[in-house]
Amino acid sequence: MRVCLLAIVLLVALRAAPATVNLRLPPESGTTGNRLLLHFENLKLPPDSSGIVRVFADLAGADARTSTDDEHFLGYFTLVPKNSTEAARGIERASATLDLTAKKQRLAGKREVTLTIVPLGRPSLLPAVAPGSASTKPTFGRIYLSKE
Repeated sequence: MRVCLLAIVLLVALRAAPATVNLRLPPESGTTGNRLLLHFENLKLPPDSSGIVRVFADLAGADARTSTDDEHFLGYFTLVPKNSTEAARGIERASATLDLTAKKQRLAGKREVTLTIVPLGRPSLLPAVAPGSASTKPTFGRIYLSKE
C-alpha cells in the first residue's frame, strides 16, 4: 500500500519594502550629555503597513526579518492609522521622531551613516507588489539628526 502526502505551502508576502538613505551626522554626535534625535518629515508608509517602522544603521540588507537584537538596530517608532481607510492607502504624517540617545556610541566618530528604514507589512495571502517598486517603500520629504 502506498501512502502519498500532499503538503500545501502558502507563501506569505510582506508588502512593504525597506528604503535606504545616506545621512550626514552632526559634529560630535556620539558625545555624551546630548540627546540625539532622528527626525522624519512628510513621512508616508506604503499601503497595508502595520505602522511599525524599524531603523538600522549601516545594514543595507535589513528587512522585516532582521532581528532587533542585531547590533545595527537603532530603534523603532510607530504610526497609528486614524482608521482602516488610512491604513489601506498608506499612513501619512507630517513628522515622526526617533530618540537615538541610547545608540550614540554606535554612531560615534562617523561623518555619515546609511539608514535602512523598514516598515513592517501586514502579512497577506495576496500577491505582493514587485519588491523595490516605489509604491512598496516608505517615502519622506526630509530626514535629519539633531542634538538637544
